[in-house]
Amino acid sequence: TSGRMLPLLIAMCAVWIGPQMISPVIPLFIHEIDPFGHTATESGLAFCFLGGAAAVSSLLAGRLARRFSLKVILVFCCLGAGVFYLPPIWAQSVFQLSFLLAFTGLTTGATVTATNSLMGLLAPPDKIGITFGIAQSANALGYSMGPLIGGTLVAALGFRPVFGVTAALFIVVGFYVLKSLKVESNETNSPVPR
Repeated sequence: TSGRMLPLLIAMCAVWIGPQMISPVIPLFIHEIDPFGHTATESGLAFCFLGGAAAVSSLLAGRLARRFSLKVILVFCCLGAGVFYLPPIWAQSVFQLSFLLAFTGLTTGATVTATNSLMGLLAPPDKIGITFGIAQSANALGYSMGPLIGGTLVAALGFRPVFGVTAALFIVVGFYVLKSLKVESNETNSPVPR
């Protein structure tokens, strides 16, 4: 069981690293695009679009799990996030950046729902508590590592390449989950709790 959990824990950590890599970058990038604008307000709106889209995708992922396996949803959303994190590299205005970030939210929100749901399905009934405790540790590790990695990349490469690195991370995770995560058909098609 632990061998089946490890790929999922790695995926859970990675899907938190990705968005957190760009979190400290967004306000600075917005200031670079529009140095005379209201950076705080514009950053707040960008995060609002991003968070709103993530909330919608989390809800949709729960509904789609009735028709598609959670593993398929997770792989599809990881690869989709990899695609959607590329366009912000070429954003020339705050509106463009905010609009494009909303698309990343449409995939990253669903990855959180899919990973948490898979964790619940794969956890042994007598070890659910400790399993979710370990899962939260993986999430916290990704949440803390992301800004550090993103800040380091900005210092070395600048703002725009961070989006490319984040895109690459999600693509790698998508293929890793596809190859490494073993889920039985009766588990992968189980309904998500309503």
